[in-house]
Amino acid sequence: MISPLDELKQGFTVSLEVQNSETHILVPVSAVVKRNKKNYVWGYDKDRQKITKTEVSLGKADAKSQEVLTGLQTGQTIIENPSSDFEDGQKLADMAFE
Repeated sequence: MISPLDELKQGFTVSLEVQNSETHILVPVSAVVKRNKKNYVWGYDKDRQKITKTEVSLGKADAKSQEVLTGLQTGQTIIENPSSDFEDGQKLADMAFE
């Protein structure tokens, strides 16, 4: 049920959805790695079976999703919870995809 603003009273609970015209790529928060004051996301190239560390600039985030302003392209495969043992250009032949 939607009520006019003048009918809201102290103690009421309000649900609010904010929309804007800007669109950016969203990735899981767990995909972002911070090293030396820079932010990175690990991507996977299925054809080459290799991983790549890509520097990204970040926007807003919530508990689950992080906005990526630059560094990624739509459709790239990214890795959630990347291993601290990953090396840029490393070959990963046996990756499982959802």
